[in-house]
Parts: sequence; C-alpha cells; structure tokens
Amino acid sequence: MTQTEPVLALDNVSKTFGRADQPVYAARSVSFALHPGRTLALVGESGSGKTTAARLIMREYRPDAGQLLFRGMPVTSSGLKSYRAAVQMVFQDPFASLNPAHTVRHHLERPLRLHRPKMKGAERQVAIDELLSRVKLDPKLVAPKYPHELSGGQRQRISIARALAVDPAVIVADEPTSMLDVSVRLGILNLLNDMKRQLGLALLYITHDIATARYVAEDIMVMYAGQIVEWGETDKVLSNPQHPYTRLLLSAVPDPDQRFADTSGAAELTHVEEIRRRSALPQPEVRQVAPNHFIRPLP
Repeated sequence: MTQTEPVLALDNVSKTFGRADQPVYAARSVSFALHPGRTLALVGESGSGKTTAARLIMREYRPDAGQLLFRGMPVTSSGLKSYRAAVQMVFQDPFASLNPAHTVRHHLERPLRLHRPKMKGAERQVAIDELLSRVKLDPKLVAPKYPHELSGGQRQRISIARALAVDPAVIVADEPTSMLDVSVRLGILNLLNDMKRQLGLALLYITHDIATARYVAEDIMVMYAGQIVEWGETDKVLSNPQHPYTRLLLSAVPDPDQRFADTSGAAELTHVEEIRRRSALPQPEVRQVAPNHFIRPLP
C-alpha cells in the first residue's frame, strides 16, 4: 500500500433507526477515507451523526447500505479479530472507559495478552513501561495505581496507551478532550499529534469544537443530520466556509478580538432554524468550490 492510499474508508455508508415509515437517518451516504500520518476531523453538533460514524467504523453498527473498506478490501466477519486490533478507539469519557477494579498495569496488559499472545511475561512488562513512557507518564508511579487515583488527563493518556498497545493502524478519537479541564486539553491534542507523526497512524478526530479541529487536523468534514455538508483541507474550509451550516458553526466560536456588540460575520446566527431545517434535507449534489474543497449546496 502506498502512502497516498487510504488505510480505511467508508464508501457511501448509510444507517437508519426507527420505523420503516418514519426512518431517522443517522448516516446518509457518508464517504470518507483515512490516510496514514494524517488526521481527519469530523465536526458537528450533538446528534449530527458523528458517533454513529465512529460506531460503524468500530463495527458496533452494521451499515444498511454501502461498505466499510480496510486496506481496500471489505471488512468481513472472518477477518474481524485482526481488524479490531488494527482499528482502536479512544473514548470521550476517561472516567467510564477504565475499569475501577483494576490497576493501570492490568488495563495495558490485557490487550497485549489478547492480541500479542506470543509475548512473554517479562516482555509484556517492558512493553507496558514503554507505553506509559510514550504517553509521558512515569511507569513506576502510574502502573500500580487504580483509575480513581489519577486525574482526568492522566486517565485519557492511559486510554491512548491502551489503544497503542496492539500496534494499530487507525485510531478513532471520539471527543477525547471534551470532558477534560481546559488546562490539560492541549497536552492531549499534542500527544495525539505526536503519535500520528511518529507512528504513521491514521487518525479520525471527532469533535463539536471546530477550534481544536483546526489545531489537530489536516482535513475536515462538517456533518449535520447524518450527512457531510462540507469537506476538504482544514485551512481551506475554515478560512473560506461555503456552506451556511459551516459558517454557523464558526460564528459560534468565541473570538477574543471581537466585541460582544459586533455581529459582523455572524449573519447566520439570525437564521439558525432555517439553516438547520434546510441542512437536514437530502443534499445529493456535490459541488467543488476550490481544489480539495467541496460542499453539498442547500436544496
């Protein structure tokens, strides 16, 4: 596989819930690709379908249409164990994602036992120390501790170390900083950036915070009502947003240089409900507005 080929892709994937006569479209013909050494940010408000996309990737949901491709091939049940090792997830809640009854060492040793069974006991201990050092935690201090003895930022670093334990090709990070103090968020974002560069990981960064998406992602996709409405290179999309919903998201980001009374650039705020209503309608047309910058125009 060349560096330009995607390691994982969703190909026109759809997922609906509810009754057949009143379907709820959690994902509507969603397509995107994850490339080694790059981060794709999937941005949208709560309920837009971001976590559904993550669960489709993690095979918690099966798509109603379309397919999931890993290294160019459809993911099948026969290859599910190797796929689960290659595609790991960092969850939103660092408090609920770790078992309070077990130590940090147990949390890191378990994936090594499951996915690298040939590794001997002494080798596992060395691997655990290396994982903790990689996420900038002291192995001697942290390994014997229980989750309740750690801060939220430390727990999230443990979750990242656990994801790295099985040498994955893809990491899906679902709102990994939203439950952390502002003071420690930057450290987690920098850690994810370091992992991506050093290990050549493909990273899907799911967030409602468009400001952090700008910081970590080379590419961005804006999602609403189960469909991708604008996508492309992050700088191009955020410096020249073309879809009204993208502009609506950007207008809600605090700007320290703008006074509260200044409403310039925030015209979308006066048309929120209209933008939401029209953005929720099917938007099958795709329009290229610049190189590597696309939108689905409002109907």
